[in-house]
Amino acid sequence: TAIWPPLVAWLVGNLGWRATFPAMAFGWALVLLPLVFFFYKPAHKPIQREVAADLPPLRPVLRSKTFWLLLGAAGLFSSIQLPLIVNLVPIAKLQGVSLQTAAGIAGLIGLFSIAGRIGTGILLDMVPTRPLALAAFTLVLPVMALLTMADGSVPMLMIAAALLGLAAGSEIDVVTYLCSRRFDPRIFGSVYTILQTGIAVCASLGPLLAGRLFDLTGSYDRFFVVAAILDVIATGLILIVLKP
Repeated sequence: TAIWPPLVAWLVGNLGWRATFPAMAFGWALVLLPLVFFFYKPAHKPIQREVAADLPPLRPVLRSKTFWLLLGAAGLFSSIQLPLIVNLVPIAKLQGVSLQTAAGIAGLIGLFSIAGRIGTGILLDMVPTRPLALAAFTLVLPVMALLTMADGSVPMLMIAAALLGLAAGSEIDVVTYLCSRRFDPRIFGSVYTILQTGIAVCASLGPLLAGRLFDLTGSYDRFFVVAAILDVIATGLILIVLKP
């Protein structure tokens, strides 16, 4: 996330956007295939795993209030977060920032998402979950305020990208942590997979909403309003999950 945006901007500037797609694919293969070939080694002996003979049923979990509250909170947040990440470069370009500068700003998301993920993981072992979840889910509100007021200010756009990265990294940690604590660990894999699938569906709809509102109005302002409302709802749902 940190490396590809400026690299893609350079490719677009030198090769054009059509040639950038196969160039990205070739570059990714150039990185990935040697890693798989040289370092992905199967185990010499089959890994023995103890599988519980009496797994608890999955259906009651999927019908539980906690599961749907957690899915609603994380799904709504993802439907806001992903379009902000996807559209950060177009937003900056609309404000008069060059493609290369905008891509460099977008690269900060990757760096700060690492910081957010590590920092939140450490804090989850040290402080109560409720204030961490509140902070993680509300970080996108100042992001949208900064994007609205930036008017081409590179420092303001950089702060927005940094906060967006922190939000992206923190939210994943909080949701995973809550999933591991609220449901039977023996079926964690199944519950978490279903939860992440629902989150992915919600996240995929977010960019469509942002793009549609931009096509209708010629700006992202209306999306920011809708996103702020959705974020308040998501924050309320996660606080209900963490209700003492």
